[in-house]
Amino acid sequence: MNQRNDLVRQDGTAKFGLDPNGKPRTFMAALSAKLATTSVQSSFSQAAGPLARAIMGSIIEVCSNNQKLQECDPNLVIQEAMKAASCGLSLAAGLGHAYVIPYNKSVKVGNRWEKVPIPQMQIGYRGLIQLALRTRQYRTINADMLYAGESVVIDRLTGRMSISGAPTSDEAIGYFVYFETLDGFEKSGFMSHSDMLAHAQRYSKSWDAKNERFIPSSAWATDFDKQGIKTMIRLILPKYGPVSVEFLDAIRQDNEADGYRYEAVPMPPALDYDGTQVHDWDDGEPGHVEDMNMPDPVQDEAEVVPPFGMG
Repeated sequence: MNQRNDLVRQDGTAKFGLDPNGKPRTFMAALSAKLATTSVQSSFSQAAGPLARAIMGSIIEVCSNNQKLQECDPNLVIQEAMKAASCGLSLAAGLGHAYVIPYNKSVKVGNRWEKVPIPQMQIGYRGLIQLALRTRQYRTINADMLYAGESVVIDRLTGRMSISGAPTSDEAIGYFVYFETLDGFEKSGFMSHSDMLAHAQRYSKSWDAKNERFIPSSAWATDFDKQGIKTMIRLILPKYGPVSVEFLDAIRQDNEADGYRYEAVPMPPALDYDGTQVHDWDDGEPGHVEDMNMPDPVQDEAEVVPPFGMG
């Protein structure tokens, strides 16, 4: 298809505006011009501070390598990237902190409906770990896949989880998360691949029940295993670990992007990065940081997360 036709709408207007010579702009030119404006640079600086320049550079990098994103409105791409910036997360592909993913959505144009690519920011599991570590309350956070040949062993007395065996292939048969706080509290959780699939089918709007598949462009369709790891972090850390306002905001934004059908898991008091409580997300009444951080022998155990609930 002629590139000019890609840059001009059916009504003859330029899709991404005009350049100084009066010619239709490409997506990348329009994006670069928008990012160069004082207002956008100021917004990113306020949201991400010293990380702003790097995050803005990652937007250019990601879009230049994604043809589907180049069909989106540059303003919407920047808007979604701002959500990542507000969490201090980069869009750089190598980091895996956050992504801007284009989804085809039905939009009414005149008297007809058209499929239009709409960008949405989604947090990667490494981004959630990064946000949790910034609370400076954790000694260790580990989330990964259980491979074929390995098995989960749970001590019936202490409830602690361990992994036995050795991988015989790179096939994921389950997903786990483990953390230990600085004061010694430990928690782990596990979900089998089949239970994770059932969980995603029930709670994610990217599951197309009619065609019995995930929407092709969704994260569950393109990278099920990373979504499985992220789900374990989402289920266990907010429920049992110290989390910050930024972490909870990231969870809510991710819920919105993926279209989860359930309300967010009940949250413990949120912490600022210095470890002080700033808000109680359960009922608005004051909580106690010391109660949340003290090791609890009853809760200090592995949790096999039920597939159809929040655990």
